[in-house]
Amino acid sequence: MRIEKDNLVSTGLNIIAIPIMGVYFLSVFILKQLSDFISLIVSKVKNKFASIIAIGIVAYIISLITSLT
Repeated sequence: MRIEKDNLVSTGLNIIAIPIMGVYFLSVFILKQLSDFISLIVSKVKNKFASIIAIGIVAYIISLITSLT
C-alpha cells in the first residue's frame, strides 16, 4: 500500500511539473526571440528613447509571463 501511494504522488507531481516545464521553456524561447528583436530595433534606431520603450515593453511581457505561471 505504501509503494502504491508514493507512486501516485510521483505521478501527480509529474502531471503538474511537465506543463510548468513546457511553459518555462516556451517563455525562455520567447524571451530569446524578443531580446534578438530588441537588439535589432536598438541597432536600427539610434534614438535612446525608442530603446527605453522597447525595454519597457519586454519587461511588461516578462511580468505577464511570470504572472501566468
